[in-house]
Amino acid sequence: MAYLLFAGDMFVMAFMIGVVVWLSVRENDARIDATARIPLEDE
Repeated sequence: MAYLLFAGDMFVMAFMIGVVVWLSVRENDARIDATARIPLEDE
């Protein structure tokens, strides 16, 4: 059972890393910087 949970965790982690890489490759640098600044300018 522990191996099944570990495999599921690794699958979820790989999926999240894949989404970040896909979004980073798809967007240009200016748009990524603007999106990253949103929480900082939320006052």
